[in-house]
Amino acid sequence: MNSRKGFSLIEIIVAIAIMAIIAGAIAPVMFRQLEQTRYTRVLDDLTSIYEASLGSPKDDYFGFVGDVGRLPDSVEQLIDGTGQGTSWHGPYLALAGGVHATDVFGMPYVIDSIPVRVRSYGPDKNNQSGGGDDIYYPENPISTYKGFLELQVYINGRLITDATSDQVSASLSYAVNGTPANMTLNFSGSTYKFSLPDSVHQGKHVLTVNAAKATLDAATQDKEIVTILPGVTTQFQVSMEDADYMTRLDTDLNGNGIPDRQEDMDGDGIPNSMDTDIDGDGTPNTIDPDSLDPTITGGGGATTPIVTAVTPNYGAQSASNLALVIDGSYFTSGATVTFSGTVVTVLTVPATFNASTQLAVSVNIGASAATGLRNVTVTNPSGQGGTGTNIFEVTTAGGSPSPSITQIVPSSGNQGATNLDISVQGQNFQSGFTTTFTNGNITVVSNTFVNSSQLTVRINISASASTGAGTMRITNPDAKFAETTFTVNALKPNIAQINPNNANSNTSNVSITVTGSEFLSGINASSSGSPLSIVSRTWVSSTQVTVVVNCGFAFTAQQRKLILTNPGGQADSANFTVNGLF
Repeated sequence: MNSRKGFSLIEIIVAIAIMAIIAGAIAPVMFRQLEQTRYTRVLDDLTSIYEASLGSPKDDYFGFVGDVGRLPDSVEQLIDGTGQGTSWHGPYLALAGGVHATDVFGMPYVIDSIPVRVRSYGPDKNNQSGGGDDIYYPENPISTYKGFLELQVYINGRLITDATSDQVSASLSYAVNGTPANMTLNFSGSTYKFSLPDSVHQGKHVLTVNAAKATLDAATQDKEIVTILPGVTTQFQVSMEDADYMTRLDTDLNGNGIPDRQEDMDGDGIPNSMDTDIDGDGTPNTIDPDSLDPTITGGGGATTPIVTAVTPNYGAQSASNLALVIDGSYFTSGATVTFSGTVVTVLTVPATFNASTQLAVSVNIGASAATGLRNVTVTNPSGQGGTGTNIFEVTTAGGSPSPSITQIVPSSGNQGATNLDISVQGQNFQSGFTTTFTNGNITVVSNTFVNSSQLTVRINISASASTGAGTMRITNPDAKFAETTFTVNALKPNIAQINPNNANSNTSNVSITVTGSEFLSGINASSSGSPLSIVSRTWVSSTQVTVVVNCGFAFTAQQRKLILTNPGGQADSANFTVNGLF
């Protein structure tokens, strides 16, 4: 007789109940693990697409943007260069390497331009513009992938201060929708710098500088590789050596004692009196009614004169026969000079013509002449006139002129900078001057009078100083002042290490030591989200910050960002892991 005994009904019910309990406990863990896996895959894709698009500037690689000059419209453009122009040098991304063109939710990835980031619509598949459950990389995106350039040129050790007279020009190569292009840099006579008229995309660009083009000699040319970084102005210098430069520059082909560069209106190296096309428009002077040459019949000074400076730039009430030199361009013989206001009488009519860039006059200033700044106007015989605004000052008899600033070096400083020396160059500075700044929390440590044309100002910039462009004012003891722009740069913190970089779930008051550089007093700490929360932060030094955190409940390990943000808004982050129960 078979005596085997089966499970009773109660035993079966108990077994089923136990299995249900186990399944109920395991299912959420498995679901969360699946969600974490899906999130990790999306984040890996976003990271790869971002790096393919913008490269890694710190590694000297600039990706699709560095070659094509813009952001890709889709992931496909990173792989297929059809229609992307000759500057496309991809593929920049390989789908075979594990990267996907769509996210785990079946939606294509989006590449945003403002701010610059790569984004997934998230589980709800709706475009929330970075809000909602959208997932994006990087966590702290940059606002632009473009930057600017400022250039100073030295030839034989001499800084170029007048690009027109010195016959120096500069241009930068870049890309427009994958097509090579060039942008000519503008020159500033106040800063002695060339600068881009517009921003260009990040990447490596060829900078070309040409100097002293002459009729029988090729221009001295220098080509340099310049790296443009996003969101900043790159400062660059080019030094050129050329033994024949000044010889070419100062030729006097017509033998009138005036260097050709001072009477070469179209910049081709040929003096006006010997140039068959002095305005460079391709039409010979003899048949060109708009010729710049005032000696050509039917023409006559078609270009408006430009007035840039008067030397000396001041005169006292009751001054008699004060000799002045007027500098500028497009002056013609027979030009007259006038001053705004009254009681300043020009004695030399017409002005003495030294060159197309220089006139000379003598003036009387009446005893009743109003003190203050005056405009100076040069009018050519053609009737065309140009005015220099506020470039001459009438002072009281025995009085001092107002100071003027031509350049400050450096013209910017970082938050937190200490004992920063600023060299101020200009005219009419006096011993005992004072310095003020409109940016808050800049302290003047010392004012040093070098001479009437040079000062040194030492400052401290607080970590909480207002960032951006502000005004620097130099005031002489007689209360007359001059102003220029000084910029405070927001300093970006750099996190090198955090210790510890993980803690268990449901752990409170975990103290994290963050080491690095450029940490400013007043730095803020935050996290990228639950289960990591900030309790407090303590600034120790510019290289160390202590952050206390709470780690909430987590079934599985959760990686979050610990973010440090300086008072100016610049931030850096490091990964911190909240260890899960499983």
